[in-house]
Amino acid sequence: MKVTFNSGTNKSRWRNSEEEKLSVRAWVHFLGGGLGAMLGAILTSPLEVVKTRKQAYQNTEMLTSNSFLGSNTLLSIRALWQREGIYSLYRGLGTHLAGVIPARSLHFFVYGTSKRVLTQKLQTESFIIPIISSATAGATVVTFTQPIWLVKTRLQLQTLLNKDTLYNNPWHALKTIIQTEGFKALYKGMSASYLGLTETVLQFSIYETMKSSALQYKRKKDNQASLNVPEYLTLSSISKLIASFLTYPHEVIRTRLREQRSTQARYTGPFQGLRLIAKEEGIKGLYAGMCAHLLRVVPNAAILFLTYEFTLAYFCSLDKKRREN
Repeated sequence: MKVTFNSGTNKSRWRNSEEEKLSVRAWVHFLGGGLGAMLGAILTSPLEVVKTRKQAYQNTEMLTSNSFLGSNTLLSIRALWQREGIYSLYRGLGTHLAGVIPARSLHFFVYGTSKRVLTQKLQTESFIIPIISSATAGATVVTFTQPIWLVKTRLQLQTLLNKDTLYNNPWHALKTIIQTEGFKALYKGMSASYLGLTETVLQFSIYETMKSSALQYKRKKDNQASLNVPEYLTLSSISKLIASFLTYPHEVIRTRLREQRSTQARYTGPFQGLRLIAKEEGIKGLYAGMCAHLLRVVPNAAILFLTYEFTLAYFCSLDKKRREN
C-alpha cells in the first residue's frame, strides 16, 4: 500500500481511491477477507468462548446465578481460565479458524465481485448495491460453512464436568455427530443463520453508507479521496456495533439450535425458539451473552475491515506501479 506522510502532522494517509480498489482482481478480496478473519479470530477467541457458553441453554442456571459464567464478561474469562485452564479460552479455535478463514475469504470474494459487477451494470453508487452484494455473500457462506460452525459450537460448549459429552477433536466431533444424530444434524441452526443475514446486510450497508459520506466530506473539505486508519476503524466498529445490537437475538437461538441433540428438541425453528426464550427467560434470555459478543465482534470487525482495506490498497498500489512501468 502506498503511504505518504505529512511532515507537519506526521499522519499516514491511504492514497488509493475507492474506485481503484474496485478494479483489483477477485482473489485479492479473497485474501484480504481471510487474513482479517484469522487475526480477528485469534485475538478475540476468549470472548467468543464466553459468549457461546452464555448463550447456551445448558448454562441457563449459571447465567442467573453468581457462578463463574455470571454477568461480568471479564470476570467470566478469568474464572473460566482458573476453573478449566487457559486452553479452555481457545476451545474450538482450530475449528473456528477452519471455518472463519474460508468463510470470510469467500464472503469478501463474493461481496467484492458482486459489488464490482453491480456498479458496472447500474453505473451508480446506489444504496441497493451493498444490500444485494452482502446478502448474496452471506447466503453463500452460510450454505457452505454451516457444518463447521455446528462443530465449533459443540466444542466450545464442552466442559470438564461433563466427561460423556467430550469430543476428542473436530474430526471426532464431526463423526460422532453424524453417527449419533445423522447427517442432517450438521445443518442445525442454519435457518437461524439465514435469519442472521439481516445483521450482515445491515452492517455492510451502514459501513458503505458511512464510508461514502466520509469520502464525500473529505473530498469537499481538502480534496482527499481516501480515508486513514483511524477512520476505517471507527466506521467498521460503529457499523458492527449497530448491526449486532439490533439483530442479536438470532445469535442466541442459533446457538440453542446447534446445541440441542435430536432427543432434546426444545426448539424446532428460529421463530418458535425466539418466542419460547422470550416466554421462559424474558428479554434477558434473548440478549444472553451480548456483552461478551459486542466486546468480541466490534474489535473483530475493526481488525477484519482494516486488514481487508489494507490488502486492497496494497495490491491496488502494486497494480498501479506495474501500469506505470
